[in-house]
Amino acid sequence: MKKSLKLALYALAFIVAFVFYAQLNKSFPCAYAADHLNVEWNDSVGTEVLDLSYGDGKFNKFDLYLPADNTRDSYGLVVFIHGGGFTGGDKRHDVRWHRYFTSKGFVSAGVNYTLRSFENAASLTQMTNDIKASVPVVVEEARKRGYPISKAALGGLSAGACLAMVYAYRDGAEAPVPVVCVIQLVGPTTFEPEVWGKGRFSNAQIEALAPVWLRLITGADITSEMMSSGDYKISLKEISPDALVDENTPPTLCAYGAQDKTVPFECAKRLTDAFDRYGVEYDYVEFPNSGHMLENDPEKMDLFFAKLDEYLDKRLTTEPDDGESEK
Repeated sequence: MKKSLKLALYALAFIVAFVFYAQLNKSFPCAYAADHLNVEWNDSVGTEVLDLSYGDGKFNKFDLYLPADNTRDSYGLVVFIHGGGFTGGDKRHDVRWHRYFTSKGFVSAGVNYTLRSFENAASLTQMTNDIKASVPVVVEEARKRGYPISKAALGGLSAGACLAMVYAYRDGAEAPVPVVCVIQLVGPTTFEPEVWGKGRFSNAQIEALAPVWLRLITGADITSEMMSSGDYKISLKEISPDALVDENTPPTLCAYGAQDKTVPFECAKRLTDAFDRYGVEYDYVEFPNSGHMLENDPEKMDLFFAKLDEYLDKRLTTEPDDGESEK
């Protein structure tokens, strides 16, 4: 009983630490990003359609942002997913991002997903499946409103960035339109216990905690025997962007803070190493003096937004007679 209690306390402390920092930073983006996202929003720019349903669950809602110009034959779509430590946040927290994308002529969508709470033991597997279920509904709803979608970008912040990557890398081949790029900031790329426990727990504590942690994250029945054999990686891969990268992974723009205390900075290296291994096109912007909010490197934020506009212009812009979409 004492050992079980100790494991439970380790798991609780581990999760509370992550959630605390994620919730502390839920006001992301920092002021430097907000400056770039400052769009004068009115009917001449676009309109918002709020709280549409993509399923029967409490969190199965999305918002749609439609550009004022509804005369084109096709549109690019940005599905941008909110952060919040997988336990909080809301699609409306990213309204500035959606208005920014819409001001450039794209359809944008903010998607809510099932959050973990004391009442709801949602795993990341369920959250990724929520996103998978939402995208076809978003595309169809845009079409019904006169905005036929020909290609899409997935993006997000922190937890939402992880979910965006999983969709693009794992489920993109089944998407209703080609997923041509990913735009993500400070997204977790792995949930290996040693990566998340390093500097917070001893090696012995991490080893004892690992099955508990992975059961919470994956929703699978991870046992100590599976940890020893490595079989746990089968379930972990399904929610780990770095393990999902292959030669078909779409180009990705990513940003990470070298001083991040919420998402381990090792996540950035694991992702870029996977990109290099498979020859994936990517742009990586490192914020050397910043934590999770990317708050201390204004020149790097300028660079990120310059790259963001390049990605949107090159990959997502559509023309009236947009032929076969690039992938």
